[in-house]
Amino acid sequence: MAVTSMALLAMIGIFVGGLRLMTRGEAMTASTEAGREMLESIKEGGFAYLPATDSVFDGRNNDPPVSGFPPPPYPKVDEKPVLVRVEELRPGLKSVSVEVYGQPDRPPVILETYFVEPPP
Repeated sequence: MAVTSMALLAMIGIFVGGLRLMTRGEAMTASTEAGREMLESIKEGGFAYLPATDSVFDGRNNDPPVSGFPPPPYPKVDEKPVLVRVEELRPGLKSVSVEVYGQPDRPPVILETYFVEPPP
């Protein structure tokens, strides 16, 4: 009887752990999709659309867009706060990263892309 009870408790523990992992996986997938959507919106504008200086737009603080950047759906994508960071790596090359805060107890999902200034 005790062995059966222990086995049953172990199976329940494994099932609960699996459900937690599945929920985290779904949240991470949703955050990744939200970040991808934000990056796609930024890519549509191209290099000229990016701010001239290094900039950080934090949707958690409701930082306002400047000259239309970042584009909608900033400051939140699917109710997930978004942070958009633009850094000039060298003249004609900029890095844009998007951080999506999908779960309060987990680190953000971070996606990054690079923009090269087209030749004149």
